[in-house]
Amino acid sequence: MRLAKAGISQRILANEGTREFLTGEACYRLLPRERFGKTVPVYIYGNKVASYTGTLRRRTIIIEDKALADLQRSIFRSLWSDARGPLSVDVR
Repeated sequence: MRLAKAGISQRILANEGTREFLTGEACYRLLPRERFGKTVPVYIYGNKVASYTGTLRRRTIIIEDKALADLQRSIFRSLWSDARGPLSVDVR
């Protein structure tokens, strides 16, 4: 809610089978589990890319680089277009 009020939109890719959503389901699209592997969350905002490791020694890595952010955004958009909406609704 706070993000929407601040004019910030979000899109989240999750594993198929996800049934609990932290925000409105319209923000989510689902991909087969094998497309994820063992990965860490990646956040893309502005010219920054951030990754968070949930290991015992939790770390967040933030890289400010326009080219890298643009590349990651392009990869995300490609995955987003391949993904399906939650509850098996095709939102393409």
